[in-house]
Amino acid sequence: MKITFYEDAFLNASWHTGGMKGAVIMKKVVIFGGVSLLLCLGLITFCEAKLKEEMSSQREEAVVLTGVVDRIEDEKTAVILIEDMKIQLEVPVSEFAIDFVPNLWLDVVLINDDIDGITVNHERTHAEHENMRKLFERLKKRIKKIQSKD
Repeated sequence: MKITFYEDAFLNASWHTGGMKGAVIMKKVVIFGGVSLLLCLGLITFCEAKLKEEMSSQREEAVVLTGVVDRIEDEKTAVILIEDMKIQLEVPVSEFAIDFVPNLWLDVVLINDDIDGITVNHERTHAEHENMRKLFERLKKRIKKIQSKD
């Protein structure tokens, strides 16, 4: 937008106050109006930017969390523990094509706090099962050692 001030129009203007004083008042009114318009446009631009920022923050952002099946309740609900966030998810077993069993590690995809998908994390499940096996072996050795002393 282009704003042009015509000095001659102000000088030739005759208000009820008359003469030069009327032209000065008119010039101030036009300048004040122009500044007000620019401020309003700036405020509108600022509000538009804030609105766009808020809307973009509400976009669907997928978050992948790793959790473990803790237990199955009533053969209908799998209780999944997400250790990183210290939360527990209760998932209807019938909604996913997964054979939920305790100690099964899963990757849970959340979009806006809703479960969008669940996949089995085979690598983590295998690694955790191997760790448990090793711990049991160490425990068995300690038990045998204690029993042999008696």
